[in-house]
Amino acid sequence: MSYFDGSVNAWSKVGPMLRSSTASNSAYYMLRATHGNNISAQWRNNTGNNSSSVSGPPYNVPVYMRITKSGNTVTSSFGYNGSNWTELDSRSMNNLGSNFLVGVAVGSHTAGDYAEGRFEIVSIR
Repeated sequence: MSYFDGSVNAWSKVGPMLRSSTASNSAYYMLRATHGNNISAQWRNNTGNNSSSVSGPPYNVPVYMRITKSGNTVTSSFGYNGSNWTELDSRSMNNLGSNFLVGVAVGSHTAGDYAEGRFEIVSIR
């Protein structure tokens, strides 16, 4: 990610996301850069449950963000050069399934307003 204009709300967010489906209440895991609340990981382990999160440190832009999945374990990391990573979170996500969705997400956190994120490099392996 290179640029993020999330000035609409302190919780405006941008980052990579894994989801079990396109349903609005599906299980998911996201590494997010927020406008006013640092970098953090956010997830919903079971469809229909509430979301949880863990906060990380303040970050600088541009920031590299990475989610890796090995079996049921999902790990989020961030860094500034694409080769040195700081792990933020690692947890079991049993309900993503083997046919999960991968993408990038941007949200303003305010109905009717828009946030903008620009992704420079996206790699899925």
